[in-house]
Amino acid sequence: MRVKPNPRQVAAVVAGIAVSFSVLYLGNLLYSRFSVGEPLDKVFKQSPAVLSYTVAKRDPVIVVRVKLAEVQDLHKEVAGLQERAETVSRGRKVSVITEDARDEILSEAYYSIHFHIQEALATGGFSRMAGEIERLAREADLERYKVFVDDDSVYVQLHLNGHYLYEVLPRPVESRDPHVGV
Repeated sequence: MRVKPNPRQVAAVVAGIAVSFSVLYLGNLLYSRFSVGEPLDKVFKQSPAVLSYTVAKRDPVIVVRVKLAEVQDLHKEVAGLQERAETVSRGRKVSVITEDARDEILSEAYYSIHFHIQEALATGGFSRMAGEIERLAREADLERYKVFVDDDSVYVQLHLNGHYLYEVLPRPVESRDPHVGV
């Protein structure tokens, strides 16, 4: 004997499932907003170097695009933002992508030095890279420039006539050996 499902019972089960998923989704959304979103907002709003920012992606890495003002030390700003953001995001990896105010002259200057940066990333020859960048920066009549290498990235900043170019290039894992290069 076959039992016909009661339409009211089926509707009640479907409604219960829909409500359960809605509650779970809303709970996750609120948790994400208050446990990660608001603390991230606070980190980026508190920095005087940040002109604007957007959180572009949240899983598995939180990607934040940051428009920076002209800064003295790109490494200090980006590493500081990333460290504070990872702290408030409960240890989740945060990637800070910088936006700048470059012009054609700075773009051309960067083009002339990027070969030396890529070579240093491949070989670990960061001292040689620094000398070549210094020479090329003088030839381009840049007001100032700075290149910094840490365990994870190479930070490049070029400045001329109120314009500034920022590049943060990740180091390949094999070039992170402290006995290679510099």
